[in-house]
Amino acid sequence: MKAGRLYNANSKDLEKYHLFGMETCDKFNRTPLWMKKRKQRLLEKLIPSAKFCEAIAK
Repeated sequence: MKAGRLYNANSKDLEKYHLFGMETCDKFNRTPLWMKKRKQRLLEKLIPSAKFCEAIAK
């Protein structure tokens, strides 16, 4: 993956991260546009470098 090494697709850690991503994405997509702060927090959980997204702020 990121380090260029092979990984075990059956790894419990990988399964945990996948489930976290899917659940957080679902919460983000179900959050109404007027809840900007909640959407921003969820986005930062998914993408830590997304400290402030202009697209959501508008």
